[in-house]
Amino acid sequence: GQRVLYQVMAKLVGYFPRKPRVERKNTLAIATGADCLLFAIRGDTPKRVWWYNADHVRGWNVEHAKFLQRMNEDRKAEIRTPAWKRRQQNEVLKKATTKFENRMKTAIDQASAMLVKFAARRGVGSVSYDDSCRKFVPQFRYFELKEAIKRKLFNEGIEFESSSDGSENAPLPGAEPGACDASV
Repeated sequence: GQRVLYQVMAKLVGYFPRKPRVERKNTLAIATGADCLLFAIRGDTPKRVWWYNADHVRGWNVEHAKFLQRMNEDRKAEIRTPAWKRRQQNEVLKKATTKFENRMKTAIDQASAMLVKFAARRGVGSVSYDDSCRKFVPQFRYFELKEAIKRKLFNEGIEFESSSDGSENAPLPGAEPGACDASV
């Protein structure tokens, strides 16, 4: 006879507990800056021990904002664009927006992963986070970045404390009051 081939697929679900907490005493102050997206200051030293410039993220935000502005100018009612042309413009806009959204998700994921792995390698027990300075990329999704960092720190067994109040010119850790950029 003939051979009958079958393909069997299975889904496994499991619970993987987070790593046991190791006794760590150091604190790392993380902040957003005017000259970089993120930087870290170790509790026992006033200078930066880690930073993430992310100039490409600033460029993506500027490029996307300019693209949206130009698309809006081209879609004005006075131009009376035919329906087929509007559909084309909508597709182009949808593709560009999806590309931008994916870029931002990736940038947030990479930045948070690098920061958390740095904190874990340094044996940090807690992180103090301040994203009140939003001058580097004003349109960036700081809340999503904060949540990604918080989630990844929890998985590493590191405590998270947020001190940002949402104002743009709040002082940063190690900075003089009224200064948005800690030039340390």
